[in-house]
Amino acid sequence: MNIKNIFYLCAAALVLATGCSDDEGVGPAPDQGDRIAFESAVLAAALDTDFEAFRTENEIYAVKDQPTDGTFVLGGYLKTDADSILFRITVDKNRYGKVGSIVGAPESQQQMQPLWEYYMNNAEALGLGKFLGTKYRGATEGGVLQTIEESLQYVATNGTENLLMCGVFGVVPGKAYAVPTIENDAFRVQLIENYLTLDYAVSTQWIGADYQQFAETYYILGNKMSLWGVNYIYFDYALDLAGNAFNVDVNGDAESTVITSVRASLDYEKYDAATQLAIWKAYAEGDAALNLGTFKEAYRKSSFGGTPEMFADAAAAVAYVEEHGRPGGFDPDIIVVYEQGEHTVTITLKSLYTYVDIQ
Repeated sequence: MNIKNIFYLCAAALVLATGCSDDEGVGPAPDQGDRIAFESAVLAAALDTDFEAFRTENEIYAVKDQPTDGTFVLGGYLKTDADSILFRITVDKNRYGKVGSIVGAPESQQQMQPLWEYYMNNAEALGLGKFLGTKYRGATEGGVLQTIEESLQYVATNGTENLLMCGVFGVVPGKAYAVPTIENDAFRVQLIENYLTLDYAVSTQWIGADYQQFAETYYILGNKMSLWGVNYIYFDYALDLAGNAFNVDVNGDAESTVITSVRASLDYEKYDAATQLAIWKAYAEGDAALNLGTFKEAYRKSSFGGTPEMFADAAAAVAYVEEHGRPGGFDPDIIVVYEQGEHTVTITLKSLYTYVDIQ
């Protein structure tokens, strides 16, 4: 997401009057003793760490009647310059047993617009990191606002009814976003990883899934696009399970109803030529860490068509490139295909680019 950077100071007294719980100070709720400070940078650093270790370390802050679905709920508080606001903090476990997301919300959800404004106006004091833009969706329009001033003015002018407003901050550069969010006057702070995870055992299951629901799930990370009659959700930062960076298009059908294919393009600007080739080799050889599936076939084929020249196996394709070098501008592409159930993962090495197509 390449969206950049204060007018409209939110008085602390306003937050005290409208954004706090009825409890005075940081006192415990009826079911809650100790509470943890909701410090965005500190908590965001726990993303992608072991979930059970996080739970054990913070058990003292756990609320009673915990969920049993891989979610850990803590009692917390937000310290402002005027008061302490009681928070409920929800930590979700991802499929890898790691902390996948952390969401904090006030225990009292009355008139939360001032609290969202407080976050937007005090990003530096709250340790939110660099402001990257505000994604928003109203009843009839949506898009990205480039400045904090624009974001505050939009809410002041339009109110919060039927509005989703997500200020995006780079709380942990290269790793995590802090997203103060107001939705229909309900407030929450989302701490999420700032990249799409490319696990091909999972990504193949996106094919045939609901396009609009997928876009909603990844609203912060992805951008819905339409170009030359093609509808797609674009992610400018995705990481495979080995930590390699890609740009990703999740393509929909003509009606934007279902997902039809996915293309992941290696972010060549991040890697020199030797590293690009090393990443392609790991893919071509089916590195187990990537979850590519089972080898199906490998071949050379011109982008202009013609009969493919088959390789005996993936090793033969790699040996060919090691002997002849990367394809030139008019040379046939080197293509290696893996299967994941009913779907294929196709790795294409071209003269300048490396693509991974999921169909």
